[in-house]
Amino acid sequence: MISWVRSHSPRLLWATLAALSIAGLANPAHACGPFFPDKALFNANQPDDPTAFLAGEVQIFERTYAPRWRFAAWRQFSGRPLTASEQVAILPLPADYSGTRAREAWNKARTQAGAKPEWISGDKWMEIPQVGESGEATTVSYGFTNCHDDAFQVAAETLEARLALYGQGSPVVADWLANQEAVFSNCSERGGLPVELGAWAPAALRADRAYQFAAAYFYRGDFDQAAQRFLAISQDAESSWHGIALYLAARSYARKAALLEGLKTPLDPAAGEEAKKLARQVLGDPTRSRWHAATRTLLDSLEARLNPQKRLDDLASALSRPRQGKTDEDLQAIRSDLTDLLYLRDLGIVADSKNDLGEWLDLVWTEGDPTGVEVRAAATKALERWRERKSSVWLIAALALAAPDSDAASELVTAAQKIPEKDPAYWTATYHRLRLTLRDDPRSIRPEIGRILAKNGKRFGPSAEFRLRSLRAESAENLSEFLADASGPLTYDWQSDSTDRVFSPLAEEQLNLYLPLSRLVEAAESPTLDARLRSEVAALAWTRAVLLNRTGDSKLALRAAAVLATADPTFRSWKPSGTSLRGLETVHLLLNHPGFEVHLRELPLRSTPFDEIDSFRRNWWCSVSPFEASSEAMSPPKWLSETDRAERAAEVAALGEIAAAPTFLGRAAIAAIEQIPQHALAAETLYLVVRATRYGCSDDENGVISKQAFTLLHRRYPTSEWATKTPYWYD
Repeated sequence: MISWVRSHSPRLLWATLAALSIAGLANPAHACGPFFPDKALFNANQPDDPTAFLAGEVQIFERTYAPRWRFAAWRQFSGRPLTASEQVAILPLPADYSGTRAREAWNKARTQAGAKPEWISGDKWMEIPQVGESGEATTVSYGFTNCHDDAFQVAAETLEARLALYGQGSPVVADWLANQEAVFSNCSERGGLPVELGAWAPAALRADRAYQFAAAYFYRGDFDQAAQRFLAISQDAESSWHGIALYLAARSYARKAALLEGLKTPLDPAAGEEAKKLARQVLGDPTRSRWHAATRTLLDSLEARLNPQKRLDDLASALSRPRQGKTDEDLQAIRSDLTDLLYLRDLGIVADSKNDLGEWLDLVWTEGDPTGVEVRAAATKALERWRERKSSVWLIAALALAAPDSDAASELVTAAQKIPEKDPAYWTATYHRLRLTLRDDPRSIRPEIGRILAKNGKRFGPSAEFRLRSLRAESAENLSEFLADASGPLTYDWQSDSTDRVFSPLAEEQLNLYLPLSRLVEAAESPTLDARLRSEVAALAWTRAVLLNRTGDSKLALRAAAVLATADPTFRSWKPSGTSLRGLETVHLLLNHPGFEVHLRELPLRSTPFDEIDSFRRNWWCSVSPFEASSEAMSPPKWLSETDRAERAAEVAALGEIAAAPTFLGRAAIAAIEQIPQHALAAETLYLVVRATRYGCSDDENGVISKQAFTLLHRRYPTSEWATKTPYWYD
């Protein structure tokens, strides 16, 4: 991404901190939470071990990897290993490159100067003029990071230097600080300006003030004013800011030319040309060599904005060749080129067919269902390129995009078998060879996957192991084999250090959509699963049995309850009420277990215990949609019998009539209490119904049920503690 647009592509982070105090990147503001734990058994965005990946240990490449990793994969698969310098350049800088440490340094210096600590937001919203689709003048509201951490770092270092020169308590230091705070008041909104100094001020302080004025105008968005002031500073040889100022004048015009992310043309082409003119002056001045690298980055960025197609082709050519970086400037150039390449790809600039790298990146990342039109079109194009060029890199593209029913599957499988194990593409080719073989010959891949995992299990990262185990689960010939590969560790849950195992997406889909109640109970009792997963399946089976309420399901419900009782004593004494599984005791128990649902929850995970209310209302069930297989759903397991399938079809039909949990449970509770109003659990159950209408999923009857339960509770049991705990009902 171009440097003045987004900080997550921080081109100028490789320049000096002083440059960054003005020329920091602009990145969109982040959304607020809540952020739920993520259920991830493999990493879809980047390799498990980025350093090893860049060194050639690719393992199984994912098409969904972020652009930098797709580029690195192209180089590896093309037989052009990355040099040590390129590997360093591609690795993202640490998330906290300056981070909060810069703000802390600024506050520490302010405290030394006698000021109180404060946190200044660097994010700003601006109204950017733009021409609409019909040619009308309009504006776009754009949020971005205006003052980056590096600005506060440089300010902290400057303040410390002034403290050392003038001493604590000096009015000169106090004046400098007050005016620097005026500069930062423009970070998030149009704030104040510094105050002009009188003739009494020493030359160094006047130089600082001139710089503060220019910086304030820059952050305010008055780029012409900022540029003119930086130009004036550049002509003052006595100023300590003289060296950087000409570059910052060019930078001001560059931000004016192209502040808004996503525009394919500059907002102000004339400003872009002025930026290029000043940048060339910097490069032509040997006394400003310290800023040459950042200036070349600026020129490249402008070229990407002014001539995107040419820049894309030039970048593809430059990045296709191994490059050595002996200096920080060389490293910056590699990073800059990669950043521009990814920026142009984000803008949707389409690579020429002669541009091998660009076209490969385009096709490999095609989004959509593997059997969808767009992915099939990309698969056809990749297949054509492989047949033309017979290269490993295009074979991987064709393999990764190919659907199992592709007419070319056999041809691709044969080609994949010829990739030698020492080739970085080997494991990716092997995985897709097995994937394409699965449909027609599932039995053949099971033993091979077993041998691969036995030999390379310690070598593989979690993602590669997950991918292979998922294939083996699809090839299972019975429930036991399926369950053996149905779960994995919660590897990429960034909020949790949990070692719990969770079901894979495949397992969830099969358990939710295709297994009848009898098979779910069998799975819940299987020692193949760990105790937590057995409880999860048992809760699912018990809840479905209660909802189905069929004659003959009592034994299945009791078996599920026995599994639940190992961790939850309340199930040890549970039993059906005569021939019904919906007695008041059962409804009361279900209302006390908000985590019980009619399907396994996918995303987001519910981390709250079964018997506690989840404050984000992930309680009980909402609808029966999980029982309706989508067009993208996998086929039922081949090991299910015809009897299993018939039972499941009957269950789907019956469960389709079930209402959302608060309504369903409320109806059942009220009906039971009308029959046995003296029941010891009656008042509490009505309280629980009202609670469910607040924290469960609402439907059209939610308010009606809530009011009925509330009214019955207060009419029949007005002196009970449960009536006292229920002052309201919920619509």
